[in-house]
Amino acid sequence: PSGHVIQYQKSSSNLQISTQSATPVTTGLSVSIAPKFSTSLVVVEVRGGRGLVQGGTQLDLSLFKDGSNVNTTGTGRWVSIYSETGDMHQGSYSAYYVESASNTSSRTYDVRIDVGSGTGTFNTSPSSNGEFTVYMIAMEIKQ
Repeated sequence: PSGHVIQYQKSSSNLQISTQSATPVTTGLSVSIAPKFSTSLVVVEVRGGRGLVQGGTQLDLSLFKDGSNVNTTGTGRWVSIYSETGDMHQGSYSAYYVESASNTSSRTYDVRIDVGSGTGTFNTSPSSNGEFTVYMIAMEIKQ
């Protein structure tokens, strides 16, 4: 029936990844899904984890599909964390992306990070012990 979840794919990570790159780098967080119906919606969600930016730094998360940024407008950011002065921890990411399946071909979504300057850390924990987990989910919703 319309509105029901047809399938659900997920991945998770408790790895801490820091970058000083202005070009998006992979986080290792990815999920693949092959829709059963071309008329379905595909919903991609990232939740959990924790970010850290140094003062004057912006950490950007971008969503890529099969190697290309899904956001083709502006800078292509999906989520941004910014601190004007002093280090800032951002608790729990929350971002969604929805698209029409259009076909039944498998596709892979992955999260990448970059900074304009300084250092940004994806999924940081105060003691670097992996205590925070970030989840990535892809669902096919019947239309």
